[in-house]
Amino acid sequence: MNETYNGRLYCFDLFRELSGLPIEKIQVPLRSTDKSEQQHMRGYFLRSLCDTAESVPILVWLNGAESLVEDVYRWCGAEGMERGFNVFAVDAPGDTATRIYNPQLLIEEAGDRALLSQIDYIL
Repeated sequence: MNETYNGRLYCFDLFRELSGLPIEKIQVPLRSTDKSEQQHMRGYFLRSLCDTAESVPILVWLNGAESLVEDVYRWCGAEGMERGFNVFAVDAPGDTATRIYNPQLLIEEAGDRALLSQIDYIL
């Protein structure tokens, strides 16, 4: 599974590079109850393709356990960017990709800490 996952990451990175689209790789710090070890959620920030000096609304993609953060471009990212939105997406604790690259980062409670961390990053 890791080989397939790593191949998928390689292909998406190559797509980002060759397309020239403003898709930024990000690392979102997860709010920690234990300050000794900082965990991160990996993801992307897709910037609007519309030329505007005004503030740009942000769509927050909350993927489920079956999807990977790279799915955001295909599912809503391309359309959002075309329509003037920034699009923000991360693999949250317990999501498929997170279970591959960081199996210790699991779902807890109702996922509040992960969602609050994402909103902190956006703000």
